[in-house]
Amino acid sequence: TETHVYIGKELRPLSTELKIKLPLTEQKLKALPFKPKFVGLAMSASMQGKYQVELIYEPEQTTFWASDEAMDAYKAVTPYHLIIQVKEEDWKTTEEQGEVSREVTYMFPEQFVRKGEIRLADDQKPGVAVFKVTRAKQE
Repeated sequence: TETHVYIGKELRPLSTELKIKLPLTEQKLKALPFKPKFVGLAMSASMQGKYQVELIYEPEQTTFWASDEAMDAYKAVTPYHLIIQVKEEDWKTTEEQGEVSREVTYMFPEQFVRKGEIRLADDQKPGVAVFKVTRAKQE
């Protein structure tokens, strides 16, 4: 029998043998639970010394899709596994609402992100941190 292949919407006869090789990325990814140990705060230099941040809640265990190599690299990330962005206006939100909630940024190793070897699991949303920002006490 003659082999055919679709090119676009057109079915054409295939005159030579065709081998298709699919990337193994999805096959080597596993659902891996992880509790970040090192949490960093990112704020502008103009906020330092003027405000203090009290972390009320940091994300618990999260599940990532990752290759073993990518997960090992993420666990070894220094100095932080995730970053919480603190904005200048957060002190006003703290005064008005008592606290601020914000999604965290996972510090996945870039080389594994580019290769598609680490990401949040499909059913996971980014973790949310809860914190307060208050004016620093002047001495």
